[in-house]
Amino acid sequence: MPSELSFIPATVFRDGTPQRLNEEQEQLKREIYERMNPRRRKFVDRIGYDNWDPFQKPNDPLDVRLDVTKRTTQQLVREFLQLKAARNEQYGNDYGRGVLECALGIVNRDEKFQGITDFCLWYHDLLKKEGHILMKQRYDDIDEYIADLKMEIAANEQCATHHYNLGLALLSKRDFVGAEEALLNAVRNSPHLAEAYVQLGGICLERGDLEGCLRYNEEAAQCRAKFPVPWSNIAFVHLQRGEPDKAITALKKALKWDPDFVQAKNALTTAYYMQGDFEACEKLCKEILEKEPAFAPAWNNMALAQFDLGKYAEARQSAAKAAELGFEVPEGFLEELKAKGV
Repeated sequence: MPSELSFIPATVFRDGTPQRLNEEQEQLKREIYERMNPRRRKFVDRIGYDNWDPFQKPNDPLDVRLDVTKRTTQQLVREFLQLKAARNEQYGNDYGRGVLECALGIVNRDEKFQGITDFCLWYHDLLKKEGHILMKQRYDDIDEYIADLKMEIAANEQCATHHYNLGLALLSKRDFVGAEEALLNAVRNSPHLAEAYVQLGGICLERGDLEGCLRYNEEAAQCRAKFPVPWSNIAFVHLQRGEPDKAITALKKALKWDPDFVQAKNALTTAYYMQGDFEACEKLCKEILEKEPAFAPAWNNMALAQFDLGKYAEARQSAAKAAELGFEVPEGFLEELKAKGV
């Protein structure tokens, strides 16, 4: 039976908010109860008349619920996808559905999606900490890039990737002292970073330190034996020292790991020439030029080999091709060709 009190005990909204009815609502409630069919009235009696609320409010629909920023699900999704579009970033239907599901979960305070959000934030910080995320997608100003790298390093001095990238940026400005310091910091934090040793070797070469260049590239090769670049650089040092046999050994290792490494192939032609094997030099030059007809150094080396093989007319044509492609053919060699009447 209905209570005779002017205010009936509180019922509860579906959203958890307690509700008390005024006299007008109470009277209407009684009328609704009395007009109910027996089956429905039995249900109300089971839960208790005082606990029954015919004016119960449903949960707010998701599209009018707000997150902590006072945005609806639709607003969050629209703003996020508009940002993607502004950056000309493409995405598919599955991506869009994922965005919508996440927004719904966040606005609805779904614990599952709170876990997803927390993990994604943590993972983003991890990637940034370890240098896998660039500060910006593109820098038009190298000084801005360097400044940002230094800020990242100040926040995390153990990130070898940031030190390495700073070294490369400083090299682009020919700041060899600063670059060397950055690259040394990179290998201190990541002793097996082969690329950093290669760059340090290049800095040594810039100041004429062949021994330092050799040492750093040997370190790089030891860190990553299948990395062809340090083997090619090791060969370069041996060629500069007049040691073609050692150069050939190193170059064959470089070409084992990268058979299309054209600079290493051309260095091998130089080594063959230094050994006096002019036929091997010419043959390899032709192989290079079949794949890379615009590779001028190979034309120059072939001209040298052809000259020593007595093929003066061919040597003249090869030298002319090298010059045409921008290679500075030695003046003394051109004079020798003239002396042969070609």
